Amino acid sequence: MTPPDRWTAASLLPDMLERGTRTLSRLELATRLEDRGIELAVSGESFNPMELALSGRCLARYVDLLLDTLAEMLRFPSFPGVELRKLRAQRLGELAQGREDTFLRAFEAFLRLVYPQGHPHCPRLFEERCKGLEEVRQRDVARIHHDLVAPASLLLVLVGDFDTAALVTKARSVFAGWAGAGAEVPGVPRRLPSSASAAEVREAMADKPNLDVVLGHPGGLRRRDEDFIAAVLGNAVLGQSTLSSRLGQTLRDRLGVTYGVASRFFGASLIDGPWAATFSVGAADLDRAVAAAREEIVRLWDAGPTEDELEDERQAFAGSYRVSLATSAGIARELARLARHDLPFSELDDLPARILGTTRTEVAAAVRRHIAPDALCLAVAGELPAGEPSATG
Repeated sequence: MTPPDRWTAASLLPDMLERGTRTLSRLELATRLEDRGIELAVSGESFNPMELALSGRCLARYVDLLLDTLAEMLRFPSFPGVELRKLRAQRLGELAQGREDTFLRAFEAFLRLVYPQGHPHCPRLFEERCKGLEEVRQRDVARIHHDLVAPASLLLVLVGDFDTAALVTKARSVFAGWAGAGAEVPGVPRRLPSSASAAEVREAMADKPNLDVVLGHPGGLRRRDEDFIAAVLGNAVLGQSTLSSRLGQTLRDRLGVTYGVASRFFGASLIDGPWAATFSVGAADLDRAVAAAREEIVRLWDAGPTEDELEDERQAFAGSYRVSLATSAGIARELARLARHDLPFSELDDLPARILGTTRTEVAAAVRRHIAPDALCLAVAGELPAGEPSATG
């Protein structure tokens, strides 16, 4: 697993892959794509830290050019110094702006409560990230590219109207001779809710009367888990939607203390991420809102969902999954997701039935396994009530 002292270079890699190759400058690369209406983007997502994602779309007649360009970006990036300096300045600005964002401050404080230093989900402090950006050099980005980007870990999915045999031949051609690191996903120990101890941190931010609140703990859920669907359904009953979930009905409709509240399993992918409920409240309503949220979490943990609640969420989940497969891009995304989690492609057809067949008993058991009222950690950021210090407990 990449150590924290290389996280800065790894975080810059997706953007730098788009900023020039050995034969194409950033402008030339953009012109090649835009003149033909080709979309090609590289991204990294914080709650899937084991992945570098590339997505593209083009007319069928340009698929060979898309593959040529994709291969060149992956294999022969140039990491221009001028582009690295621009990106560094941009990221430093984003970091400074994030210091004024109550949600980001609360969520990062929460993650530092529930994950140890060095864990992929534990963010470094503001000062550490600034220092990393100021010190990173071209050679650092080039080295992390050499160590992490390799054909053995490349998963290529294409969906559309093309000659499959010809496309396979083309893909083999553009990636021929490419060698590099292995495809093994680094072992990251699973963190179950029981691994957390209830704790609290409050971040004082002047002139921020709306407080952002994060209440949760490690989720311990991964996509391949047998109880993944049941856990997602249980969370949906609790807090997926402000308008229909228990947390929304209580905090928004009954108490009127927030406009929006949601809970979710963050990053339940190749590794497990946290589970948390998030909402914004005024300082005067903080204690009442947190107490009410805790009560709803305990109520679901104690008794599970009702059959009517569960049926609503089963239908919504199965329906949204079917809708997500209505486009070629949606099918490609799902095929890639199944492949990288080593799940059968038959799930494209079978998953809705599995969702609809998940029982109330299974959901209640998953909730008890992945949501723990006694382990809840609280993070709050904003203009705290008068006389209340910013402190970690």
